[in-house]
Amino acid sequence: MNTARLFHLIAAALIATSSLPAANWPAWRGPRGDGTSLETNVPLRWSPTDNVAWKTPIPGKGHSSPVVAAGKVFVTACDEPARTRLLLCLDRRDGKVLWKKTVLSAPLEGKNSLNSYASSTPATDGKRVWATFLAAPKAWVVCYDADGNELWRKSPGEHYSR
Repeated sequence: MNTARLFHLIAAALIATSSLPAANWPAWRGPRGDGTSLETNVPLRWSPTDNVAWKTPIPGKGHSSPVVAAGKVFVTACDEPARTRLLLCLDRRDGKVLWKKTVLSAPLEGKNSLNSYASSTPATDGKRVWATFLAAPKAWVVCYDADGNELWRKSPGEHYSR
């Protein structure tokens, strides 16, 4: 597991298991889109053992941030050998993987060497979760319900990022 992925999972464990009221973090940069929280008394430091309630191995690689809502943590990954882009749902309390979906299977697109094939952070309202991936040249947005049932998938068109 790469360092960035481990950091995200530790952050998810911290966010997910705090004794504070269950504030949602539904999208990249949080509920207000600025990367801040109104929560107080949160841990200000952590290490591989300090302030970590659980750790869960995630298949593949990814740079997306975890999102949290309605007692669930959602995160994306890419299984590069299988060329699959994944969306996972974990239980907020203990990190147990509740479900894992292959959002798409497609050849791996060109990317910057510092990036990953799962860099787009999912978004959720607690009832649905949306994930975006590229199956070059088309971008895809796929919507699942909180139980992992696919509701729809749409392509907004072609995307060229190089």
